[in-house]
Amino acid sequence: MAETDYDVIVMGGGPSGIAAAVAAAREGASTLLIERYGFLGGAGTAMMVNPWMSYWAGGSDQVQLIFGVLQELIDRMTEMGAYGHPKQITAFDPEALKVVAERLCKEAGVTLLYHSFLGAAQMDDSGHYIKSVKVANKSGLVDFSAKMFVDAMGDADLAALAGAKVNKGRSVDGLSQPMTLNFRVANVDVDRMPDRKEITRRYLEAKKRGEIRCPREDVLWFYANQPGVIHFNTTRVILKDATNPWELTEAEIEGRRQVQEFVRF
Repeated sequence: MAETDYDVIVMGGGPSGIAAAVAAAREGASTLLIERYGFLGGAGTAMMVNPWMSYWAGGSDQVQLIFGVLQELIDRMTEMGAYGHPKQITAFDPEALKVVAERLCKEAGVTLLYHSFLGAAQMDDSGHYIKSVKVANKSGLVDFSAKMFVDAMGDADLAALAGAKVNKGRSVDGLSQPMTLNFRVANVDVDRMPDRKEITRRYLEAKKRGEIRCPREDVLWFYANQPGVIHFNTTRVILKDATNPWELTEAEIEGRRQVQEFVRF
């Protein structure tokens, strides 16, 4: 029977969860990382949020600020030829990130559990500490206990379920940043692409003609790692709550609708 008690349980396998789990395991703690999808990487792989934000400061005299596990992931993707682009230095291959993140965790001694969704947090008698978490997966409802829990789920789900005070959205109306469905276009002759301003100008004209219904005011795109592939982070789904499963479903549908309009455009 699989182990259900650990020193540390990390909920969420995005970049922060990967770093937390690897660090804990390297310090000798028995560590379990629980992830809802079948792979690591968080938004960078599941939602293809690309490229990574810069991790340095300064102008011409740039100084790198973040190293650690992030740098290890970068180095390993670089070895695979899956990190960076001449015009987009932090672009990465999502499939490569899945592989290197997994290897890093396994080498550190992290136990991975995929396809498991957090359902509840059980508190100790004092009500101040998490005693165990209940997750749903193909085995049904399973309890896992630990001395320490790390909430790396992005939406602070574990903290909220444990009764912690959490803030969501802006104070004036509770709304959060709009959601986006990323997409990519392949076989692009990048040398013939109009510049960003010209693409946006044509996009705004298409909106006036009613060919595109997207509230975004410009077209946001980046170079991907693969030759001739352009990554678009430009759909915009507004007035939806990503912690409400019904509204999140509506957002998925609306995002795909917008993608098809953009592809035709």
